[in-house]
Amino acid sequence: MQKLSKLQKISKFLPLHIFYKLVTKHILVCLLWGILMSMMSFLGESLGIPLLFVEPSLSGETSFWTFFIVGISFSLFVLAFQVYCYVNMSHDFSFLATLKR
Repeated sequence: MQKLSKLQKISKFLPLHIFYKLVTKHILVCLLWGILMSMMSFLGESLGIPLLFVEPSLSGETSFWTFFIVGISFSLFVLAFQVYCYVNMSHDFSFLATLKR
């Protein structure tokens, strides 16, 4: 059995492989995520966009339901991204899309 160096172990780490494929093959999706995150942090500050995530208000009131709507919206966005990645990268990682017959 061959002993692997730390660098070889890191290079065989699956999350890094998936991230590398995402960045190299799906750059548009990465740019869209980058735009969204920059709007939430510094790009949309003049418009007050970060405050919508810190203290969301609906009809001038902040309540459980406003946080719930923001949380559901963001989680659906993340879920859509993960499904997109699964569908587009499952052919590269055969064990992700196998069926036992």
